[in-house]
Amino acid sequence: MVINRHRTIFNLVTATLMLLLVSLPLQAAEIKVTVDHDPVGLNETFTLIYELDKSPDSPPDFTPLHDDFDLIKQGRSSSTSWVNGKFSSSIKWNLVLRPLRAGKLKIPPVQFGSDTSDELEITAIEAAQFRPQRDKGSNHVALEVEASPKSAYVQQQIIYTVRLLINTNISRNSTLSAPRLQGGNAMIEQIGKESQYTAQRQGVNWQVVERRYAVTPQQSGVLNFEPIHFEGQLVQQQPSNQFDPFNMLNTMLGPVSHIFSDPLSVEVKPQSAGFSGNLWLPASKLEIHGKWSTPADSLKTGEPATLIISVTAEGLRAEQLPAPEIAFPAGLKSYDDQPERKDSVTKSGIKGVLLQKIAVVPTKAGSYSIPAIEIPWWNINTDKMEIARLDAIDIKASGEEVKTDLSQPGRSTSETQPAAAATDRPQASQWWKTAALLFALLWLLTIAALFWYFKLRKPKPRKPADGNGHKPLLDSLEAVTQYGRLRCRKVIQAARSNNPQAARNALLKWGESVFPEVQIHSLSSLVQQLDGALATEVEKLNLSLYSIDPGEWSGSELAESILKWHNSKNQDQHKQAERLPPLNKL
Repeated sequence: MVINRHRTIFNLVTATLMLLLVSLPLQAAEIKVTVDHDPVGLNETFTLIYELDKSPDSPPDFTPLHDDFDLIKQGRSSSTSWVNGKFSSSIKWNLVLRPLRAGKLKIPPVQFGSDTSDELEITAIEAAQFRPQRDKGSNHVALEVEASPKSAYVQQQIIYTVRLLINTNISRNSTLSAPRLQGGNAMIEQIGKESQYTAQRQGVNWQVVERRYAVTPQQSGVLNFEPIHFEGQLVQQQPSNQFDPFNMLNTMLGPVSHIFSDPLSVEVKPQSAGFSGNLWLPASKLEIHGKWSTPADSLKTGEPATLIISVTAEGLRAEQLPAPEIAFPAGLKSYDDQPERKDSVTKSGIKGVLLQKIAVVPTKAGSYSIPAIEIPWWNINTDKMEIARLDAIDIKASGEEVKTDLSQPGRSTSETQPAAAATDRPQASQWWKTAALLFALLWLLTIAALFWYFKLRKPKPRKPADGNGHKPLLDSLEAVTQYGRLRCRKVIQAARSNNPQAARNALLKWGESVFPEVQIHSLSSLVQQLDGALATEVEKLNLSLYSIDPGEWSGSELAESILKWHNSKNQDQHKQAERLPPLNKL
């Protein structure tokens, strides 16, 4: 009987425990939803706190918050306590949010597994004008942003300035974000190093950290800049009742602060209809100058002299500037070096400089006139087209006519002593002829050796066509160098993915490898070197990029035309590979 009684008690206790275990999951978790302050400004953050009395079935899904709020940071913490014999626990999720619009905003219910939080409403107000409030710790830091000009042309330089204002100490690990675009297409580059100075706002002294950026829009429309974000901790005085003998300054780090600037937009206008030049150059100033390494009225036949042309533009990068094109008269041989490009920083922004060195060798005595050089550009200050001009240059050359072929010239006089070609140096002239014959003989032997090598070498098997019937990409470009193949492949990949900006960038790099003797600085300059269907497709891409309403662009025809262009230019590519080296390579 005793055993049966104990067995009955045991069964009752077991059943009770089973009922308790079954009933526990059915109990809904209690979820408290609070915010640290309300209302909140558009350029401010607030903390949303979810507190649960037990762990949820699965992690929470905060996706519904993204409609009206920017989730800056989230963290999770838990705590347990045993008070008066009663055990309790809690789990907290702390979310740092920023409102995306003004008005009454609802914080929607959030799923914590099988449990759901309540809905909450806060008020977001427009960002007020800068007015420090010394009674609130969060107002010890502020942000100012501005753009100049607020309306600009495509490819015109815009100066974007960020100022961080501080009237207290901040921790060393504080960060300040760089400008980013929510909409639009532009190149963004910081100008120089940040500057620090003191400024006053409504009678209050502030330490200012200023950063400036050059923004170059690549297409018309609207540039929408995201708010600049400051994240850091303020250094505060420690309460007197919490004195720390190891902290001689009696300071402490406050909570992490998140400060946002106001959003900013800039209108970008397309190229002006009043501009009739080939290359759009919006600048505040553009000049062209020229100088000689030897006086222009005392040149010698057969001796190279260097003409240095400089193009300087305020508000344009050096890569945007075109290399000057000169039609030299008969009797003058010219050899261009690759242009030197350099950017410098001024108070008004970036200043681009292009230096073009041209070796000029007279072959006959006489007087010559080098035509004037003109570069049309758009003056953004007067909103009118202007023309930078280098007047025609008159030169005189003396000496006997040079009958030797100058297709392989000597060094520029700016780098070495003049080459001896005049009749008063017969020994040097004879040495030059002998050296030229030697170089020609070596060149012929090299060509013969290469021909013999490739004749004995077995050709590699071709790769099979792909599933679409297209030839493999590299087999279609066998007449191009390995470097040119890589660049052309990137053009085709960007075109087939219908990415106009990537196709533009890839085309410019491809143009540099295919036309090394020409400065390819824009799609317009590349079109001038092309013909047929490829020129038409590149022009379509250029119009699509700079149109107010670009629409959808398809690059399949561009990819097809660039392959056909290469196949038709195979012989020309071989001839370019056999050209003699330029002047300064000897």
